[in-house]
Amino acid sequence: MIRIRHEAYRNRSVFQGLLSRLLNQLSKETTHETMVLLQVVQDEDQDKLNLFTSHGFEAYHTSFNYVLPLIPYEKASFSDWKLSVVDPSNYATWLRHRNEHALVLSDVFPLTEERLRRFLARNHYCYTLHRAGKAVGIFRAHYNQDYVKIHEIHLFGSDEVAQDAIPFLQRVFCHQLKPSMRLRLTVTSLQPELHYAILKQEMASRQSAFYTMTNILPARATR
Repeated sequence: MIRIRHEAYRNRSVFQGLLSRLLNQLSKETTHETMVLLQVVQDEDQDKLNLFTSHGFEAYHTSFNYVLPLIPYEKASFSDWKLSVVDPSNYATWLRHRNEHALVLSDVFPLTEERLRRFLARNHYCYTLHRAGKAVGIFRAHYNQDYVKIHEIHLFGSDEVAQDAIPFLQRVFCHQLKPSMRLRLTVTSLQPELHYAILKQEMASRQSAFYTMTNILPARATR
């Protein structure tokens, strides 16, 4: 994964040279087809976008940050729903489900056990959403003084699941936390059912956070 920060792009000529050398070196060394992933802060800079496309990168998806209020919604169907913190003995199963759907998440690469342990050490929690006793969603979250942040949420099933899941999460966290706190979620453009469900709620704000581009480097021919 290549992560680009504003500081790295301040001098375009220097940055372009570094990017060219990096891709050239990777092309020489890799013996398998390799995907290079580029995540760039969304700042409407067309000049920056043109630079990346000139080096073979193509748009993959955009990640959006949403902020929602915590509201104690009541709905008859919520009696079928349950939010559970994943027991450590089930981390492997949760991780497998997360990685099966990685390509639609903001971080498209598989999450390793080591990275998950680092997240947990920073007080992140793994959650599973159940409806009628069946797992219908997973996500990772951490708590701040003013908000709870949901990372990489993925729901299984129909659009109806998303329509209930978002207000249910607002309700659960409203009861668990201070009503003045906010719910923050990151959703990608490859998750339209989540976008639609969020837009139906009393959204506080929406902001495009970053876009992801990919460049497929062919396998180097071997003799």
